Amino acid sequence: MFALFALPPTSCAIMRPMNVLPTPRLATLSLAATLLMLVLVGCASVSGPSDPPVPTAVVVPTATPLPRGGNLTVRMAADVPDLRPWQPRSRAEEQISGLLYSGLMRLDDKLRPQPDLAEGFAASADGRVLTFTLRSGLTWHDGVPLEAADVQFTLERMRGLPFTSTALLADLRYISAVATPTTSTVVLSLTERYAPLLSHLTLPILPRHLLTDRDIGNTNFWDVPVGSGPFQFEQRQPGQSVVLARFDNFHRGAPLLDRVAFALADTPEASIEALRDGRLQLAEVPWSASRSISGTLPGVQVGSYPENGYYFLGFNMREGSPFADVRVRQALVRAIDLPRLVEGVTQGQGLPLGSSAVPGSWADFTPPPGAGSNTDEARALLDAAGWPLPEGATIRARDGVTLTARLFVRGDDERRVAAAQRIAEAAASIGMQLAVEPADFGSVIISKYVPPYDFELLLGSWSNGAGDP
Repeated sequence: MFALFALPPTSCAIMRPMNVLPTPRLATLSLAATLLMLVLVGCASVSGPSDPPVPTAVVVPTATPLPRGGNLTVRMAADVPDLRPWQPRSRAEEQISGLLYSGLMRLDDKLRPQPDLAEGFAASADGRVLTFTLRSGLTWHDGVPLEAADVQFTLERMRGLPFTSTALLADLRYISAVATPTTSTVVLSLTERYAPLLSHLTLPILPRHLLTDRDIGNTNFWDVPVGSGPFQFEQRQPGQSVVLARFDNFHRGAPLLDRVAFALADTPEASIEALRDGRLQLAEVPWSASRSISGTLPGVQVGSYPENGYYFLGFNMREGSPFADVRVRQALVRAIDLPRLVEGVTQGQGLPLGSSAVPGSWADFTPPPGAGSNTDEARALLDAAGWPLPEGATIRARDGVTLTARLFVRGDDERRVAAAQRIAEAAASIGMQLAVEPADFGSVIISKYVPPYDFELLLGSWSNGAGDP
């Protein structure tokens, strides 16, 4: 059982305004928000009641064109030696793949699936047949037409890969058949209706004409970096940089930027120095590093955003564990002032959660928990569960066994360790003793997620690798 407790930002976006392009078209970047422009429509005047009607014209002003041109240089925290667009294993690989490739669908700023390569789609009455109509005039970066056969090729090859390799592939198991009755029509037959599939169809569509004879699972896509996204491959210097150039035939309009370059800056310190001297215009750095630079770099804007994930407190409910009793779990939760905990350990940048849905997304409708704890109710729950507080003692006990447990937490995340310590303090206030045990993730924590699940409490995190919020 898992109790959600916070969704703090794990990285901070830092941007230096570009001299060449003061208003870049960030809508072409997978990590940016959509730019909305409001256009005022002219109104006709109204004559007096005794006057004959006077014909008037309604003039719609033309929107001012956004500046065009300029290069954006983005931090790459680690090199991407092996490009795998459907299974990005780093932030840089995710961003590069998002610019190089397009999917049948894309996600808007609320994580709602919208048609991308598809012009639209229709579902059968039972939800088990989805028919997609592709946009006209689609082309790959090398000029070859992009057709329904490319979509069929991609989905069938992806369905042949292990579903466990990435969340994007896992839901393809709901597809029982892919048909292409025309060069612009793709029909998916499903084993059952499954709404999240639309979000997973953001899967990058791959060029059939270049990959027919290749083993997709073992292909390094730097060897065939051809997609249909807003930017196309220009050059790569291994261990140094990747440069993408504007694709003028992009189906949603040519990007306003000329190029997006990803430059290696493998430490936060190197990133900050590169921002300072202008070698980088955009960088993501760890939350801990961002706190020390806010306001120290002239002309640089610093901001943060919530990740598509959360921290959680996991209870082991196996037989014999005190947390097998729901009243014990509820008691600990009621003893914690969640908003205050999140505020303190993240210095105001974390968000308490009411559910596992991404805050601000279309699925976010459960209000977060209110401030304050209820220790009286927590103590009553423990009494009812058979864990009394012996006279003169500070720890509850039953049949000679004290109410104690170990709380495992990875030791390299200062926010998580601080949260664990506050949870232990809250537990102590109701007669429960928790021993916080910071540990290495690779050698200790990861072993707790598999049998025999050797823990009572675990402060972990979940990152949603798929688009459904």
